[in-house]
Amino acid sequence: MTEEEKQSEELDEHTQMVIVSRQINAMMGRFAKRNISPDMIAYMMMSAGTTLLLANNRFNPVFYGEVIAAALASANQAVSDNDEETKH
Repeated sequence: MTEEEKQSEELDEHTQMVIVSRQINAMMGRFAKRNISPDMIAYMMMSAGTTLLLANNRFNPVFYGEVIAAALASANQAVSDNDEETKH
């Protein structure tokens, strides 16, 4: 096991979420600089996330459904105060 793998095991869920959120925000900034459509980015990220989730939980469809539902609820909450079009 590499040192990086050991460190990732030691991080709590909140810390992992913060790290991933920062990386996604940085990636979104790079996409915006290249004028990539936010709708295309959303489609690709959802496809990648759904594939990853399914690949790692192939025999647990209930968990898969719960995660998808929680992600949709979280996304809905995040944009509930903003009725504008999708933009960078």
